[in-house]
Amino acid sequence: MFRCSPQNFPYLRPLRICRPDSIIPFRQSNGSVRPKVQNCLRFTAKAVNVARWVIVGIGDKPDSAEPQRNHGSSITQAAWVIRTFLPAVSGSARISAHLPDIQFLMHKVNLAEKFSKIAEYWKPYVAAELNGQCIKLDKIKGEFVFHHHEHEDEMFLVVKGRFRMDYRDKEFRDRQEWIEEGEFIVVPRGVEHRPVADEECWILLFEPASTLNTGNVVNERTHSELERV
Repeated sequence: MFRCSPQNFPYLRPLRICRPDSIIPFRQSNGSVRPKVQNCLRFTAKAVNVARWVIVGIGDKPDSAEPQRNHGSSITQAAWVIRTFLPAVSGSARISAHLPDIQFLMHKVNLAEKFSKIAEYWKPYVAAELNGQCIKLDKIKGEFVFHHHEHEDEMFLVVKGRFRMDYRDKEFRDRQEWIEEGEFIVVPRGVEHRPVADEECWILLFEPASTLNTGNVVNERTHSELERV
């Protein structure tokens, strides 16, 4: 536990102690990054337990070694103040700051829990995003439509069940491959393919965010705007 008071740091503005999921970074007109904070609690001279919180918008690093008043706040300078606090905070406490953006806490994903929220077949949901790619979850049963993707490769990982990937090779001969639970298959861009599942199958897709589920075909199963799960 660390007591932050005007006597210890006279140049500090009131602290804003916020849960990580209530902080939304946004860029100001001058290009600097500031946090938009929702459901924020304000403290001035009060003992603060930071074990599960992120401190933002504290204040600027002073121009000299001596604390000064009336400094404007910025994410970059606030991070300096956070690092100043670090030695005085209990070793079990965790403070996150990253320059120039805020570093959010990581959360694990339980696939069984996510799939339990999916009721429709052939309707992919976004579970996560990284590096311009999407991790999508989908439940499938029956036959899909033959299609291809001009610019995107796709990875299909079977989480539960099994399905058959029908596809056409370079000579347009029909081929097929069964993918069992715990296995995955990568469909290269441009290859005509069609997933088929005799029974309900849970699949995880890893593909660029721009990938349309029906590729070059648009029909009643096309979902251009995906929901998150």
